[in-house]
Amino acid sequence: MQISALLTSTGFSTETTNPKCVKTFIYKKRKILIMKTIRSVDVKTFVAYGAVLVAFWTFIFGLYYWILGWIFGAQSWWIDMNFVNWSAYTFVTLLAVLWRSLVNALGGALAGLVVALVYNAVASMMGGIKLNLE
Repeated sequence: MQISALLTSTGFSTETTNPKCVKTFIYKKRKILIMKTIRSVDVKTFVAYGAVLVAFWTFIFGLYYWILGWIFGAQSWWIDMNFVNWSAYTFVTLLAVLWRSLVNALGGALAGLVVALVYNAVASMMGGIKLNLE
């Protein structure tokens, strides 16, 4: 690296904190970190991440409400909760939870697409986000 050679020749000593990410330069007992910049993100990755994240949490909350329906539906005095009603409720609710997760995944994919496109547009104008990776 040319920066490393230049700083070493001017009195800096170098220490590698993470060989893949950051090089730390020590000058007069003060550490100077070289920052890494995220200039753009992969749009396909953000779309997939948005879809999976939303589908996962929709499924988790759906399971929670499904279990609440089991608990409080069976305690209702006006419902004759026999095996047939229990099985029908279980199957229909499972399909509803899965369907809702898939439908919400489309919204999550759209949100991931918008976030990635906006980030890439702003990062191209501003130069990206600088991160201190330690």
